[in-house]
Amino acid sequence: MTELEVKMSVNSVTRLTRGTEMRERLLTLARDGVPDDKIATILTREGHRSPRCADKVLPITVGRLRRAAAIKVTAQRSELWRNLGDDGVRKAAYRGG
Repeated sequence: MTELEVKMSVNSVTRLTRGTEMRERLLTLARDGVPDDKIATILTREGHRSPRCADKVLPITVGRLRRAAAIKVTAQRSELWRNLGDDGVRKAAYRGG
């Protein structure tokens, strides 16, 4: 007989089996200035997942928990756009990114 593990969709991180552990790790990384998408990748590699996603941590989940803990993003979006320059902004807008 083979066992099958089914990851159920839940309503919040706190309802996940390792939700408290994930939240604490996420907040530690956020306080260290790690961007949301990188935090999501790190947590996914460590075996965590978002409440409504069975196989990975979504950057939106990271952002919501970070904002709820009143941790600001270290690199503001305006800095990103300024670093791209006018030509970079046009290219990003054209590509839809």
